[in-house]
Amino acid sequence: MKKVIDRFDGYGGSPADSMDDMFAPTEQVIWRGKPLKPAFILNSCLPLLPIGLIWLIFDGFFIDTIISAGFFDTFGGTLSVFFVLFFAVHLFPVRLCIGMGLSAGRRCGNTEYALTNTRIVICTGVIGVNFKSVYYKEISNVQLRVGVIDKLFKVGDITVKSRTSADSLLDLTDVYEVFKRVQKIVADIQTDIEYPNALRPDTNPGYGTRYNGRLKNVFTSDRFSRRAVP
Repeated sequence: MKKVIDRFDGYGGSPADSMDDMFAPTEQVIWRGKPLKPAFILNSCLPLLPIGLIWLIFDGFFIDTIISAGFFDTFGGTLSVFFVLFFAVHLFPVRLCIGMGLSAGRRCGNTEYALTNTRIVICTGVIGVNFKSVYYKEISNVQLRVGVIDKLFKVGDITVKSRTSADSLLDLTDVYEVFKRVQKIVADIQTDIEYPNALRPDTNPGYGTRYNGRLKNVFTSDRFSRRAVP
C-alpha cells in the first residue's frame, strides 16, 4: 500500500497519538515543521471572510439603528424577542466564519509535517488525529504556491502530486528550503530506483548506443496496408 491514512499506524502496535509514534526504528527524520497559525487560520476562513464582514457591517448598522431609535424601550416584549431571534439567525454567515476560524485553530494545533528518508508524513485533524504517508517513489510532481495572504505572513504551500492524489504542506515559514529538499529527495530516490547509486559511474558519457532492432512488419498510415521489411 503506497499511501496510508490511518490512526493505527504506530510502530508500537497501538494507535499513533503523535508524530513520534509514526517513525520506524530505522527511519531517518530529515525535517519536521508546523504551519504558521495566523496564516493557517486566515487562509482557512478566506473563502467566507468577505461575505462574513459585509454581513456583519450590514446587520450591525440595522441593530445600531434599532437600539438608537429606542425600539426595544418602546415596544419591548414579544417584538424585542422576535428581533433578537431574527438577527441571531440572520447573522449565520458571521457565526459560520467564526466557527471556521475556531475549527482551523484547533486543526492547526494538530497539524505537523515531516520528511524522512522514505516518505512525507502529514499529521492533521480537528478532534481525532489522522496520519498520511506519501512515499517519494510515488510522487510525480512537486509544486510551490505563495498566495496573497502567504506573502503577508512570509509563508507558502507545497503540493506533492502522485498518480492518484495531491497532498499539501500548508503555510510553512521555511517553504523555499523545504521545497528544494523535497525536490532533491524525490529526484535522488527515484533515480536510485531506476539506476542504483552504487552502480552509477562518476561521469556520464551520454547515450551513444546504436539501435539495430528491425520490425518484421511496418504499417503505413496513408493506406493502412502492411508491407514486409526485407
